[in-house]
Order: sequence, then C-alpha cells, then structure tokens
Amino acid sequence: MKIKPVHIVVDGPCPNKCPFCISKMNSLNNVLSVDDVNEKDVLKRMMFARQNGFNVLCLTGTGEPLCRDSLATTTNLLLLNNQLKEEMRFNWVEVQTSGACSDGRVVDELMRLKVSVVGISVADPFDDANNAEIMKAPEKNQFELSGLCRSLKGKCITRLIINLTENVFAEKKPSHLLKRAEELGIDQITIRKLLYDRSSDSYHNKWVRENAQCNDIFADWQEFVQENGDPIFICSNGNIAYDINGFTIMLDDPGSRAVPDKAEREIGTLIIRENGRCYTRWDYEGSVLF
Repeated sequence: MKIKPVHIVVDGPCPNKCPFCISKMNSLNNVLSVDDVNEKDVLKRMMFARQNGFNVLCLTGTGEPLCRDSLATTTNLLLLNNQLKEEMRFNWVEVQTSGACSDGRVVDELMRLKVSVVGISVADPFDDANNAEIMKAPEKNQFELSGLCRSLKGKCITRLIINLTENVFAEKKPSHLLKRAEELGIDQITIRKLLYDRSSDSYHNKWVRENAQCNDIFADWQEFVQENGDPIFICSNGNIAYDINGFTIMLDDPGSRAVPDKAEREIGTLIIRENGRCYTRWDYEGSVLF
C-alpha cells in the first residue's frame, strides 16, 4: 500500500501571527474566498483523488481550520467526505491545527465527523507561554498543550508537529522531546525544518533566516532517528517514518523538495487549494491540474 495524501486548504483567518508560517509563504495570490468556492467542485476533485489511488484526506489552511470563521467550511468538507459512498470515502482523515480555538466542543465535533488524526503544530512543546509568544497568539486563543492532548487521547491519533526553532531546541535534545511526548500521551511526532526563501526579504523569510536556522539541530535529529529508530514506512513525499520507543517519528525538510531535479513521474500528493482547484505542488502554481 502507498500512502498518498490529498490536502484541502481551508481558506480563512488565523488569530496567530507565526513568524515562520509556511501557509503564508505558499498562499495563492488573488484567490477566491471560502464562500465563493463551490463545494460541488471541491467534491469533484476529492473523487478524482480517490479514483487515482489517494487514500489520506488532510485538512489544513491558509489560516486556522478550527477557528469560528473557518470551522463551518471544515465541518462541511468533513460532511462531504462522510456522505461519499463507502468505496469512495477517505477513512484516514487528518485535521491540522495550531491549537487555537480547539476547545472541548470543537474536539467533540471533530470526533463526530470521524476525524482519525489531529496534528497539532507548535514551536515549543515544553512551555505553553513561550509557545504562545513565539506564535504571536492572542491571550484569548492561548491553550494548554497537555489539556488538548488529554482531550484527544483515546479518541484519535494525536500527532505533534514540531517547528524547529533555535531558541527552543538549541538546548533540548531528542531525549527531552521523547520524554515530553510520553507525558503528553501523543502517538506521532513530526520534526519540521523551517522553510524560507533565500531570495525574499519578506517578514517571514527574514525571521526564519535570523531565528530558526536549524541545520545542525535537524542534522542531530537525522542522526538520532537513524541510530535509534526502526524504519517502518515511506511516505509519498519521501519522508521515512521511524518507530522509536513506540512513537512514530518523521523528519520533514520541505526545502529539500522545493526544486526537483526532474519532473515527478508519479504524482504523490494532491492539494485542493483555496480557489477550489487541484494542484500537485505547494510551491508551483503551474502544477494546477484542473
């Protein structure tokens, strides 16, 4: 079996102002708003993905998919999937969130809609206050990571997405994160090397260049998983999943895939973007299919 994800981008605002936000770097220009995108068109592309062997549905966003202005769209997309015939339905469904707006009511709604994986994207998994400071989260949207993980435990797979920043991980070793993951009761960990464009002087790119150049830290993680982990599967984007102490751990280096040496012979990822159209790459608008 090949793991082949289709990503649906839920357009909308985000209360956080993360200086490393990859969504801001990859957002499209002059896109339609969520209300302008015909759900039937999105459904058509979801069915196209299923007919071509894609088996994972991942809801992410230009903003926060679980905040009030986006939650209705997220809910409708999940309902669309659940209404598909069984052979066409995505059974592996992931929602990615920064944790903002993820209260008990929202968690219950995700479980009702048969979400199987919740990915929580953070900068500092050890200190909630520092995490909120790095992610520029308004006070009303700050959350307790342990509380959110506790509310999800036993209901779905919980994946912690770590955005490597030097001010957190210069002193924290992989063993520290594994201990913290055990305390949180999560199932999976993704270690993400922050992406930036060397040719751009935008706020996001400048911040990452100055504050999160984690080549050495990421290399330490690569060495750690290769020495201590057992490889269990390879994702369509080439990322290898390892088992370490019962956790599924993946290392994600988006920059290593930014400029391919040659065109892909087999499409491994589909993205239904904010405009409702279907793309094969995050970083190339010319990758639109229809």
